[in-house]
Amino acid sequence: MLRRDQDAYDYVKQYEIVDSGKWTVERHRDSVRFTQELTDPSSGYGYIYQKTMRLIKGKPEMVLEH
Repeated sequence: MLRRDQDAYDYVKQYEIVDSGKWTVERHRDSVRFTQELTDPSSGYGYIYQKTMRLIKGKPEMVLEH
């Protein structure tokens, strides 16, 4: 996010997204995995976030894993 002023963070305000990271999607027969990789070269920090949506065979169920 890009905060152009020094005001306190406002969770209602819409901020510009500077870098949404690299997104990949893996599709399988009964699941989908979303991966977001984000790094900040200036600070050296980053993260990898994965979320898997999986259907349970024979049941009306969906499992979310993250």
